[in-house]
Amino acid sequence: MFLESGKDEHKELLAKVKEFTRKHELFFQAIPSYISVQDRDFRIIITNSLFQKDFGEQVGEKCYKVYKNRKEKCKDCPVEKTFRKGKTYSSEEIIVTDEGKEVNVIVYTSPIFGDDGTVTAVVEMMVNIDRIKKRQEKIENSMREYRNLFSSVPCYISIQDRNFRILKANKLLEDNFGDCINKFCYKVYKNREKKCENCPVEKTFKDGNVYNSEEVVLKRDDEPANVIVYTSPVRNREGKITSVMEMSTDITEVKRLQKELATLGMAMAGVTHSIKCILQGLDGAVYLIDSGLKKNNKERVTTGWKTIKNNIPK
Repeated sequence: MFLESGKDEHKELLAKVKEFTRKHELFFQAIPSYISVQDRDFRIIITNSLFQKDFGEQVGEKCYKVYKNRKEKCKDCPVEKTFRKGKTYSSEEIIVTDEGKEVNVIVYTSPIFGDDGTVTAVVEMMVNIDRIKKRQEKIENSMREYRNLFSSVPCYISIQDRNFRILKANKLLEDNFGDCINKFCYKVYKNREKKCENCPVEKTFKDGNVYNSEEVVLKRDDEPANVIVYTSPVRNREGKITSVMEMSTDITEVKRLQKELATLGMAMAGVTHSIKCILQGLDGAVYLIDSGLKKNNKERVTTGWKTIKNNIPK
């Protein structure tokens, strides 16, 4: 739709815009974006069908009134910049449709030059990026959740490169082992000068499988700790392993309890054996007393009773 005007300068501008849109009719109507042509007063001269569908018949209105219901032009206006410098500009904006729906758009402006080389009008194209914004928000939320999990999980987590340098570390790892970014894992965990033998990180880099091992590490105060180590590959979009995540769970307390339980088990085994011996002795003594009473054998009864007395703890 076109803006009609009685002034000669506007008629001339309108004619040039009509000629321009005639040459670019496919661009105007087929591109799935909001397209308008504006004059120096920011009045809309012509619009495409998608613009008319979402914003109505707005030819002759100021662009800032149509897009944002403003009474004055926007600050840092790309249309104004294009009129002033004759170059293409872009910006990211939020506009409001005729139905009151907010739309995230990327704005592109391009000049239309007159015969004398001056900018007579500006083409403004707005690309709807709502879907991109929603996906971006989902990605940001996922990244935020990942960072929270990475920081708060009660395990030591590090991301290592092929040289076994720690690229990232969670809070618990840094709290217990100190600043470890860009340091070798074997230096951080064990104060070694070269990599450990049978290293699970090295294995994961070689074949991409998950590995685990049990290790003894040294915390920042040289306190030893028993850990179970798990390694997992981190791949890029092409599937190539770029780094390895190493997760270590401190099982020092579990190890201590295992030793205590083993000691307790041995003690219980000794007590059980003693009780078994006592019970066997009592069983024999009861047999002697029982048989002695039946046979009126005083000697057997006496022997049995002595056995009972010997098996009763004093």
